[in-house]
Amino acid sequence: FAVAFSVDGKGEPLAFAPPPDRHFYGHGVFSPDGKLLLATENDYDGERGVTGLYDASAGFRRIGEFGTGGIGPHEVVLLADGKTLCVANGGILTHPDYERIKLNLATMKPSLSYVDLETGDIVEQVELAPELHKLSIRHMTLDGFGAVWFGAQYQGEDDARPPLVGRHRRGRAIELFSGPDATLQALDNYVGSVATDASGEIVATSSPRGGLAVFWDAQTGRCLGERALKDGCGL
Repeated sequence: FAVAFSVDGKGEPLAFAPPPDRHFYGHGVFSPDGKLLLATENDYDGERGVTGLYDASAGFRRIGEFGTGGIGPHEVVLLADGKTLCVANGGILTHPDYERIKLNLATMKPSLSYVDLETGDIVEQVELAPELHKLSIRHMTLDGFGAVWFGAQYQGEDDARPPLVGRHRRGRAIELFSGPDATLQALDNYVGSVATDASGEIVATSSPRGGLAVFWDAQTGRCLGERALKDGCGL
C-alpha cells in the first residue's frame, strides 16, 4: 500500500492500494500539476510491468495504467520536458504466490523505457548488452545535462564484477561506468540509491551492502571518490 500525507500536518494521512491483481513495485512520481500520481506496479498474472495512474485530486482513485514495456519496473522519473517518463525495468519476474523468489533469472531483460505521459506510448527504449542481462536496473536520477543515470543490482555469479552505474542520453546507447577496481569490488554488486547534487554536476550512488557512497562526474562519468557509509542506502 501507499500513504499520502500533507507535510504541514493538516488532515489525516490517506492509505491506498492497487487492485487485487497488481502490487506496487517501489516508486512513483507526480505529474507536473500534482494532480496525477504514477506508480510502478506488477501485473503478476500478465507477467509485465505497468505504471498505475492515481487521481490525487480524488482520494488517489486509480483511473488507469500504462505498460512499461518490460518486467519488474522499479523507479520512475519525470524528465525536464514535463511530459516524458523514464521507467527502469529491472527485468526480474516475481509473483506474490512465491514471496520474493526471482522466477526468470535466465531470461532477464532489463531496460529503460521512455513513456509519453499523455498517451502512455513508449517513445524510446534501450536495453543492456545481452551478456549483461542479469544486471537489474533499479534506481535513477536526472543530471543537470538532461541525462538519466541509474544504479544496478547484479543477479549473476558472486565473483563477477560488472559495472553497476550507467548513464543514458536520448538517442544514444547506454554508457556504463566501473570506477576504480577497488571501488567496484567494494560495491559488492549492489547499488541501492542514486541522486544528483543541486548543481546537477555530481551523481552519488550508494551501496548498503558495501557500506559506501560513490561520487561521479555527470559530464565525464569519472569516479570522483567515495565515502564509507555503513548500511547507507537512500540518498
